[in-house]
Order: sequence, then structure tokens, then C-alpha cells
Amino acid sequence: MKTCVQIQNLNKTLIQLQNSANSISNKISVSLYFYQLSHFEHNKEYEKLAEKYLEDVFSEIHTVREVDIKNGLSGIGLGINYLVKNNFVSGNINIILQEIDNYLFKVMSVPQYHESANTFSMIQVLYYFYVRLKDQKKDNENEYLFQELCVKTINNIYSKIGKALIGNRLAYNVESELPLFLYVLSKISILNIYNVRITNILNELSPIVLSTIPMLHCNKLYLLWSMSAIYEQIKISGWNAHIELLIRELNLDEIVNTELKNRNIFFNDGATSIFLLAENVKKHLGEEIVYDFQRKLLKKIEQSEVWYLLKTDLQYFSTHNNLYDGFCGVVLLLMSYKKNDL
Repeated sequence: MKTCVQIQNLNKTLIQLQNSANSISNKISVSLYFYQLSHFEHNKEYEKLAEKYLEDVFSEIHTVREVDIKNGLSGIGLGINYLVKNNFVSGNINIILQEIDNYLFKVMSVPQYHESANTFSMIQVLYYFYVRLKDQKKDNENEYLFQELCVKTINNIYSKIGKALIGNRLAYNVESELPLFLYVLSKISILNIYNVRITNILNELSPIVLSTIPMLHCNKLYLLWSMSAIYEQIKISGWNAHIELLIRELNLDEIVNTELKNRNIFFNDGATSIFLLAENVKKHLGEEIVYDFQRKLLKKIEQSEVWYLLKTDLQYFSTHNNLYDGFCGVVLLLMSYKKNDL
């Protein structure tokens, strides 16, 4: 794939900016970025940079009190877990993440936190607990603790979720609580630790879910992704028919040509996450249809004015230089699928 992206120049600016950056969540994001780039390009300099930023994270992690993925400890923990699992760094993951685990244990055990907490943040913490739980040895203390935390967090999230979270949003963004909650429940249900309660929750949500057809095709795809994920694990009456309805109503060309604007290429609200959602529903939409859709998304990404803004506007660069809502996530997507010649 030919790309108009001047990755080397962007990386130089990113390095210069990181030298004065004070956001730990940004540093773990950039560390992941350079570790992955070092793998793609066999570049030792990128690996050294990644190591430096990771050292900064470990030295300053005690200052972080947010719990979400974008800005907080769940994101830092998931990033470190990814690096260990993919052999970028070595060590005992339970020891490495002990400080994060202990803080999240404490926060999620406080009833007052759940009363005021943002539901989206709680779902992200639940996903972190799932990741940590699935890697624990059977019948040890950590397994029991993470199981209990998953159970309590599921119930606390469900007590806050309602029709307001399922309404027809006027824009696409991955921070839509319902699809994420369904997806995380699908992952936890694989572990078979709380499936009776999860099934009851899904049945109770069912009238609302089955009456919802998002206006935007981006959001139809998002709901399709999450419903199909949970339906693979737990069969809820009527859900398969609704999945088929979403497939019939879905118009991928509308996503590319109308709904995704020129700057909508980042993971949080654009083509990068849409690309990944489509990758996971190939069996529903058909491989050739998805490949064609993904090629169009990549073309849209390459032709975006974002790349010009990143080169010419330092303030814009400073705001969009990470994996979540920045160019780092987009570049990794481009490089990951370069070999497939999409």
C-alpha cells in the first residue's frame, strides 16, 4: 500500500514533544507505539525510545489517580499487559501490575465511587479486571479477587445503565456504553463465572436492545459487533433476528461517503475503529464486502487533511499524538495491514 503519510517526520516531532510531556497515560501510549514500530521496522532506536518512555511511566505511576483507559490506570495496566504478553518486555505480570491492581481494588470497593462514577469508565475498569482474571492460575487468591471484582462491577454498571445509554446518538464514538458493556460481558461469559446473572441482565435489557435501530450506519455496525459477540456465547431470544435486521439495514457506503467526515480517522470517533469493527463481523457481512469496505476506509485515511494539520499545526499535533484519539493508532493500523495490500 502506498501511503502519503510522512511517518518519519511525525515521529521526530513526537519525540521532541515527549521530551517535555508530563502525561503518564500519553507516555504509555507512545511507548506502545514505538515498541510496535520497532517490531514492524526492526528499528532498535525505536525500541530504545519505547524503553525510555516505559521507564518514565513506572517512575511516575504513583501520581495517577484516574481509573479509565484513556487517561488512567486501566489504560496503563492494559498497555503494560500487552507488552509483557507480546514479549516486548519481560517479568511477572502480577508483580508488575500489583500497584495498579491494589489501587483499583480499593477504588472499586468503595460504594460512594459507584454512585458518582462515569459508567463508561466503570466499563473500562471491568474490561481491565477481565483481562487480569483470565490470566490468573486456577484456584488461587488472585483469581478469587478478580472474580469478585468482576461480579460487583457488572452489577454496579447494570444498576446505572438504562434507556438514556441506548438512544440514537447523532455522532459515532466508541464511548457508547451499551455496545461496550455487551462486548465486555461477552468476554467475561467465556470464562463461565457469572453466566446465569449475565443471562438475566441480557434478558432484562432485551426489550430496549431489540427496539433499537441506530440512525447512523456507523452505530448500526457498532451495535452489530457487540450483539454478535455476546450472542456467540449466550443465546437470547430474538437477538439473532435483530442481528439479521441490522445487517439488512446496514449501508457501508453511507459510512464512507457521508458519515465519516474528512478528519474522522482516529480510533475514538473514526475510520480506525470502524475498520476494526468490520474486521470482526466478516462472517456476517462477507469477506469480500468487508475487504472492499476496508480498502475504502484506508483510502479515506490516507487522503485526510489530518496529515497536513499534523505537519503544520503544533497545537493540533499536541492534541492528537496518541493511540486513542491521535495519529499513533492510525499509523499502526496502516502498517499492520500494509502486508495484506488492502
